Parts: sequence; C-alpha cells; structure tokens
Amino acid sequence: MSESKLATFKLDGDRWQAFQEKAAQSDRTASELLRQFVDGVIDGSIDTAIAPARWGLEQLESISSMEKRIDLIGDVEQRIEARLQQFEGELLGKFGA
Repeated sequence: MSESKLATFKLDGDRWQAFQEKAAQSDRTASELLRQFVDGVIDGSIDTAIAPARWGLEQLESISSMEKRIDLIGDVEQRIEARLQQFEGELLGKFGA
C-alpha cells in the first residue's frame, strides 16, 4: 500500500455535521465512511454513473419546471434500467439461464 495522502475539500458546516452524524449512526467516523466510499468507487461496487454527477436532491428541488424534473427523473430511471440489464446479462453469463 502506498503512503497515506491527506485529502481536503470544502463543504459547508451543516452538511459536514449531518454527514458526521450519519457516519456515527453506523458506528463509523466520517473519515472511515469517506475511505469506504472511495474504495467502492475504485472497485466498482459503487456505481457513479447511476445519477448525473452534478445533480442532487437540492438541485432537483430547485428546478421550477415540472417538465425538466420529469426529464431528469426519466434520465435517472433509464440509467438504472440500463445498469440492471447489464447486471442481468453478467449474471446470466456467469450462471446460465
């Protein structure tokens, strides 16, 4: 394993506090939870392609047009469906029909 790297990033205080509380609820520190997230992204167990990278719930709630909201939700649903089909194909390939 390579030398540890200290990573810093900006996050507003309320969000950091809420994240620390969520981590504590699962008996982990915020740092442990972040390391697990990074490991999951690297090993592929966390799929970052499911939702658009720049769109979170806050952004979705701030969109005034219902049509735009429906389009975004439809896009996310399509991405999820595509991933499910991919996993189904992988499972069938490994274990047969």
